[in-house]
Amino acid sequence: MAEKFEMAYLRTLDVGNPLKADAAKYYSTGIGDYKALQDYIFRFIAIESGRLGMAIHIHAAAGGGGYFNVAGGNPMLLEPLFNDPPLRKTNFVLLHGGWPMSRQLTGLLTKPNCYVDFSWQTLMNYPRDVSETIRA
Repeated sequence: MAEKFEMAYLRTLDVGNPLKADAAKYYSTGIGDYKALQDYIFRFIAIESGRLGMAIHIHAAAGGGGYFNVAGGNPMLLEPLFNDPPLRKTNFVLLHGGWPMSRQLTGLLTKPNCYVDFSWQTLMNYPRDVSETIRA
């Protein structure tokens, strides 16, 4: 069982660590930084998921149409989450292997709470390319 996020299709993967007050301000007034509210909610869900033994699945590959922000979908933007002490009990699964940034993603696998799922790559890449990505 896991919580699944498709944020790479809607915004960048850089999740900040906003103050609760900043998130509450936007929530109650609609004034301020909407990203602060999103980031606060994400972190809250991720911490609770870790406490409950549930993983977080994050879509981490280019997609979402011709105007998708490819640079904003770079899985390396998630590294601060994996290192954050309150999130160390949370396991993160990066769906679709971070394509086209699969090579950068391999460095994240040194984190004890980061895993990769390579599904979907077989639809976008040749089998040999996928096998080389998995070997790396």
